[in-house]
This record gives sequence, structure tokens and C-alpha cells, in this order.
Amino acid sequence: GVCIAGYSLADGIGVRIALDPLAYIAWGMMLHIVIAGAVLLRRPRQVQEIARTVWCRGLGAGMLSVFAYGMVLYANTLAPLGIVSALRESSVLFATVIGVVWFRERPILPRLAAAMMIVGGVILLVRAS
Repeated sequence: GVCIAGYSLADGIGVRIALDPLAYIAWGMMLHIVIAGAVLLRRPRQVQEIARTVWCRGLGAGMLSVFAYGMVLYANTLAPLGIVSALRESSVLFATVIGVVWFRERPILPRLAAAMMIVGGVILLVRAS
């Protein structure tokens, strides 16, 4: 929770004080390319062994993730940081439901307890904003 609050605050303040929020978002996205490049250089054999279908799915999911992160950063320029963070973290609830219902992840009770803690944190973030 402290780490999430820290990077949410850093991102929110950074994008707000940037002279150009879209440039800030673009530079952040460039870092993803640097990280992917480092992985390619460090483990070329393992990367080559990944099946083409896995590559396509992974690349698509990665692009969606980076785009979603850019949308969150842009939302930080329009709305209070607490509300944006609360909405962002509510996605964990959807992941919990998908895991339990679709993937039949077990045990259910600890997952639901963690989800309720997230709901409590989201409510606190919204009320504090």
C-alpha cells in the first residue's frame, strides 16, 4: 500500500508539473522499451524460444497495459489524485473476481478478504480526496 501510494503520488505530481503532460507520458512509455531491450540483450536465447502466439499475446497485453497507464497519468491532470488512485486500484477487484470465477483460483476466503481490504482502501482514498 505504501509503495502504491508513493508511486501514485510521484506520478501524479510529476505529470502535473511537467510542461507537457503528453511528453511526460511518452517518456515514461519509452522506459518500457528500454526495459524490454535490456531483457532481449540479457536473455536472447530464452526470448527466441517463446512461441509466436505467446509473443503476439504478450505484446498486445503489454501495449494495452502501457496505454492504460498513460490514461491514468493523463487522468491525474484532470482529477484529484486520490480519486484517480482509487479508481485505478479498483481494477484489482476485477482481477480477483476473474481469478475466482473464470480461473477457479482457490482458496476463495483469503482472496475475498484481500478484496475487501482493497475496497476499504478505495473508500478511504475517495473520502480523503
